[in-house]
Amino acid sequence: MNYTKVEIFLARQGGGFLFYHYYPARNMTLEPKMSYVQKADDTWWLGAETYIEDLNQAA
Repeated sequence: MNYTKVEIFLARQGGGFLFYHYYPARNMTLEPKMSYVQKADDTWWLGAETYIEDLNQAA
């Protein structure tokens, strides 16, 4: 899946969350990940992402 295309679509809709599985560099096993994107203007969008495991450890 091309996550960047989905993030661009979400940004154009005003922003939103995307949940998916991704291979992290640390151990190359699929891990759940969450991204949020927000439209900045007609040219730019901003995003942030984290692995769900990292969120659970921070709590």
